[in-house]
Amino acid sequence: MANADELYALQEENLRMRSQIENVQARLVDLRGAHGDPSNMEHLDERLGELSEEASRKDAEYTKSREKLSKKIETMREKYREQKAIGTKLQEVSVFVVRLVQ
Repeated sequence: MANADELYALQEENLRMRSQIENVQARLVDLRGAHGDPSNMEHLDERLGELSEEASRKDAEYTKSREKLSKKIETMREKYREQKAIGTKLQEVSVFVVRLVQ
């Protein structure tokens, strides 16, 4: 079971990855707008490919981490609902016992 610190750390990691993806995408835009001579276009195309792969990889990492976080949150919600149901049952039993004693 994940604790709040682990969930917070995972969320921070997700935000960091999203920021990296945005930075890579910004670099892609910069490279596309660069005024390069034709002899340099091959290098630019190669660099664009590398950055695109990096952005795709980071996006996949982010998605995986986000899914992991969502699963942990859902598990915590289920556990909370279970504990709440147990608390409700205990309260009902307590009321019943008090009535029996009176």
